Amino acid sequence: MTTPRSIAVLALALATASACEPEPQRQAGDIPPAGELVPGQTSDLDVWLVSGIKATRKNGANIPAGGFVQFLVPEEGIERGLYIAVNARGMPEGSYGWGIYRNACTEDPGDVVVPFTDVNGMEGIAEPLRAGRNGNAEQSVFLPASVLPPRSLRAEDLSLRIHEGPDPRQGRAVACADI
Repeated sequence: MTTPRSIAVLALALATASACEPEPQRQAGDIPPAGELVPGQTSDLDVWLVSGIKATRKNGANIPAGGFVQFLVPEEGIERGLYIAVNARGMPEGSYGWGIYRNACTEDPGDVVVPFTDVNGMEGIAEPLRAGRNGNAEQSVFLPASVLPPRSLRAEDLSLRIHEGPDPRQGRAVACADI
C-alpha cells in the first residue's frame, strides 16, 4: 500500500537525483546562445546573427566539421558594417579559403558575394582560415557595409562556405553555414 509519506520520500529522492545531474556538455558544432562571447570578442559587441557550420558531404568531402559563425554589431552601430567571427571545429590542420556566396548550403553556390580570400579575380578582405593540430579555426574580420549591407544578410539566401586549400577555385567546399 502506498502512503503519502512513501510518495513524499520517492519524490524527494527523484528531485535530489535530477538536481545532481551535470549540465549537458556542449559539443563541437553547437551554436552558442545569443549574447555569449566568442574567443577574442569584447563585451561591447552585440550578437546580431548566429549560424551553425556543418560539414558538406558533396563531391566526396568527408570532414567532420562543425562550429558556428556570429555576426557582431560594433559599438558605433550597424551602419558601418558588422564583425564576422568564425569558430570552426573538426577541420584537418591547414589553410582554408572562405567566402559568402549566394544560395543556401543545400544548393550549388551562386555568385561570390564577399570573398574573404582571393577568388575569381576578386581580392579577398581577410586571410585564409587556419586550422591548427586541434582542428580549430577561429577568425574575426570586419565586414564593411560598403561590401555587404548588414540588412541584406536577412533579405537573401546566403551561405558562408569554407573550401579545401587557401584558394576556393582549387578546392571543394568542405563546410558551410547558412546565413
